[in-house]
Amino acid sequence: MSFKPMKPHEFDAKKIEFTKFKKLDNGANVMYLNYIGKPIHLTTPELELPFDSNFWADNGDDNGKWQVKCNIQKTKENQGLIDCLKNMDEIIKNQAVENSVDWFKKKHLSMEAVEALYNPQIREDLDPETGEPTGKYPPSFNFKVIKRDGQVTCKVFTDGKKEVNVNNKDDEEYVDMNNLLKKGSKVKLLIRCNGIWCANGKFGCTWKALQMKVKVSESFDDCVFDDSDDEEQIERIDENFVESSDEEEEKVEEKEESGESEEEEVKQPKKVRKVRKN
Repeated sequence: MSFKPMKPHEFDAKKIEFTKFKKLDNGANVMYLNYIGKPIHLTTPELELPFDSNFWADNGDDNGKWQVKCNIQKTKENQGLIDCLKNMDEIIKNQAVENSVDWFKKKHLSMEAVEALYNPQIREDLDPETGEPTGKYPPSFNFKVIKRDGQVTCKVFTDGKKEVNVNNKDDEEYVDMNNLLKKGSKVKLLIRCNGIWCANGKFGCTWKALQMKVKVSESFDDCVFDDSDDEEQIERIDENFVESSDEEEEKVEEKEESGESEEEEVKQPKKVRKVRKN
């Protein structure tokens, strides 16, 4: 069954539905979030990767995830995504205060305590003294690209909506995901909320990419030198080469060995012959 994902400005954080925490095999707890009875899906504006993204393997290279960080430049379009995720953060933190016993086994957890435990979805560079955003760097947002049983679960498209082969390594048009999630690449995303995780005294909300349209940054990863360049250089040298006699070559060699040059030669003054007067 097809559905239409929401744009950030269409999302009403007050309609989020919270389920119950479930314990995972790794000891962490996860709570799934719904929106009017369905999983939360959002599309994003174009975002830029400030760094190369690393793959974190889970029991071998066939399973794992890429942790991807995106910068959100403060444009009018991007502000909708920033507001959407910040509103979502506030709703989650309020729920944490109201349900501190169920979530953390603690009574009367204050908002200040919850904020110390919570990893916000929008991250900003903060002044260590005031706690206010410095504005030195754009806000950032993290998402995951999942690899399961050797297959990347996110569909990848070019600017022309052509799907990129990121799974079949035997195909000539195969592209390694590491070569797409590079510094400077720009992506538009269809993301799904993975829910709230709680582990080691911290908690937060995570997202995974289901679709991605990517514009890869241009770089000089491959060798740019062509053998024909060397041949042309040799031809130019041959054309400009002028043969000199053995005697001239010997004189040049003698000058180079003695460290002399034509500019450094100093002519000795001629001796003046005295004439005796009678």
